[in-house]
Amino acid sequence: MHPSLDTSGDAQIMHLLKFASCAFGASSLAFYWVDHGSEMLDFRTQGLPDDFIDRYKSGMNHFDPLVIRRLAKSKRRVAWLCEEAPPLPGAPTYIDFLNGYDIIDNLEFVFWNEDGPFAGLGVLRARGDPPLQKATIDLAAMQKYFEFNLQMHPRQREARVAATLARRFRLTQREIETVSLLCAGASNSEIAESLGVGLATVKTHIVNILDKFGVGNRASIVSVTLSLQ
Repeated sequence: MHPSLDTSGDAQIMHLLKFASCAFGASSLAFYWVDHGSEMLDFRTQGLPDDFIDRYKSGMNHFDPLVIRRLAKSKRRVAWLCEEAPPLPGAPTYIDFLNGYDIIDNLEFVFWNEDGPFAGLGVLRARGDPPLQKATIDLAAMQKYFEFNLQMHPRQREARVAATLARRFRLTQREIETVSLLCAGASNSEIAESLGVGLATVKTHIVNILDKFGVGNRASIVSVTLSLQ
């Protein structure tokens, strides 16, 4: 679905960060989405300097023992830096990076759906924060709580609808994007501009969608799509 259509989920992510900060007593957190290639996208942070994520993405992620690609391979849902770091040769480089920001520990949550990991949350303990204690919080239950709530995020709802449109109706990616824009009330001209295609191509997409849905008008396309949510 089209990523620019609904930004209401931003408040949900900020609420998650605030809740996690209070639950763990952590002053620094980083939330991120995960694509199908286990790449981290669209970070949202709390209490971290502006350059932290830029430096992380520009090279430090390769040394991170808790990087999503590694945790995904081992099907992890909760992981601790102190447990993962010792056997890995690049870990000291990453720990030095964290220490440069006065961060001394890291608890990582990975959130999964049927296709694999779709998001993650790093809880970063800074000097002066209370210890991240396993014994005080049921981390498995906390992970499930976060995961359940994130499944209701607009981004995840759109992803589920897109998957259904592709699987049940055999829509192409462009047709799925067209459906998303139709549901947002976009005109043919607005769809063409958003997708970077001509009006004739948009009309072809809509004709194909009508045929695959077995309906006769745009309103029915919207109705069918909304019924999938």
